[in-house]
Amino acid sequence: MIKLRSLPLCAPLCLLASVFLFPAFSHGQGVEPTVRIRSRIDESQLVTLRGNTHPFANPKHDMGKVADSLPMTDLILVLSRDPAQQAAFDAYVAGEYDQNSPNYHQWLTPDQIGEQFGPSQTDILTITNWLTGHGFTASQVTRDRMSSRFSGSAAQVQNAFHTEIHNLTVKGEAHIGNMSDPQIPASLSTVVVGVKALHNFFPKPAHHMGQTVQRAQTGGWLRPAASKGGIAASSLQSLPNATANSRKALPQFGISV
Repeated sequence: MIKLRSLPLCAPLCLLASVFLFPAFSHGQGVEPTVRIRSRIDESQLVTLRGNTHPFANPKHDMGKVADSLPMTDLILVLSRDPAQQAAFDAYVAGEYDQNSPNYHQWLTPDQIGEQFGPSQTDILTITNWLTGHGFTASQVTRDRMSSRFSGSAAQVQNAFHTEIHNLTVKGEAHIGNMSDPQIPASLSTVVVGVKALHNFFPKPAHHMGQTVQRAQTGGWLRPAASKGGIAASSLQSLPNATANSRKALPQFGISV
């Protein structure tokens, strides 16, 4: 039998524990997701997803259509929030950096973002069923519910998104890419805003690797001197030391001692 006297003490302790264990949810301002894909998916009523073609996918670099069987892996459908959700999410993120907000430093996990600010599970299931209906393998919906990963073949991409995948040659390198912006049924465009990875142009780093330097016994830096046959490891050039009063930023060399 629970003694009535224990209740006044237990209630505050339980409330205090909930504040510390679930801070993000106690201050959360999530918006209940609405089902936005309401009409029947009609493959004859299409919407073009603008801005989803790489600039190099043009006739100048075109080397012809790829084989229909070419594997297209790790494709991504990019999803959106409804306007009310997006406004609530933006307000919450701003509050995380506002010391006067109850959400200050109440960071959300990807799962919490998906539950409080992500598209509805009904819409996600509709999108997944549409992908599998076109023969794709739907592999994963990200934890924040903002993208869906899938894979298939070039023929399936052409059938579902109404764009051809072609071989391309750019600056002597072989690539593939979609030659036009993909299209999807209009009813899906309330949630789907883009398709990623229909090409294989990947970002390249803008930096260049420097030389390895050594610390000299005198306190300065030494670096290998260039020679006709490459770098002569035994030939070292002295680099000037920074003065004590120097305020210039110095590079973080890779060194060997």
